[in-house]
Amino acid sequence: YSQGLEYAIDSGALTTMDDVRDWVSDALVCGLGAFELPLLCRLIAAFARDDDQAVRYWNEEYLAGLDTSESVLESRQMAYSLLELAKAVEWSCFARVAELPGDGPIAFLTVYAAVVEEAKLGVAEALTTFAWSWVENQITAAVKAIPAGQMAGQRALLAVVADIPETVERAMGLDDAGLTNVNFGLAIARCQHESMYSRLFRS
Repeated sequence: YSQGLEYAIDSGALTTMDDVRDWVSDALVCGLGAFELPLLCRLIAAFARDDDQAVRYWNEEYLAGLDTSESVLESRQMAYSLLELAKAVEWSCFARVAELPGDGPIAFLTVYAAVVEEAKLGVAEALTTFAWSWVENQITAAVKAIPAGQMAGQRALLAVVADIPETVERAMGLDDAGLTNVNFGLAIARCQHESMYSRLFRS
C-alpha cells in the first residue's frame, strides 16, 4: 500500500527523496499523530480494562474517519491478515477480537491494539513501533516509485523517524476534541491513486 504516495510521485508533485521526506513527515505529524496514534492509545486502554463497548466505539470512530473507501478496505484486509497470523500462532487475542460484540468490520488498528495488549507492550513503545513501521513502508514505496537508491531511502527514513518521539508524546496527550484526520493533500492523493491507470501499489 502506498496510501496516495505513488500518485503524488506520478503527478510530479514529488520528484526527489527530499520531497518524499517532507511529504511523509507531514503525513506522520499531521495525520498519523492526530488520528491513528491517539486512537491506538484509546483502543489499547479499552482492551486493557476489558471494555468491549469502548473497543467497538473507537473501532467504528476510526473506520468512519478514514477518507476513502480504499482506506477502509486496506484496514479490513490488514486486520484479516493479522488475525490469521494470531490464529496460526495461537495468540489468545484472536479469540478476544472474535468475541467482540456487534457485527461490523474490525479495523487493523483494533487488531493491532489487541496484539499490543497481549504482548504487554507499553503504550509509548506500541505507538513508536506502529509509527516506525508506517514510515518505513512509505519510504520503501517511494524508493521503488521514484525510483531512488537505497542510501537515499535510508537517509530519508532516518530524517523522518527523528520526528517519531515527539509525535508519539503529543498523540498520547491528545484529548478527544483534538482528534482529526483532515489532511486535504493526502486525501486527494489517495482518491486519485484509486483510478491511476498503472500502479505498483494497491490503494
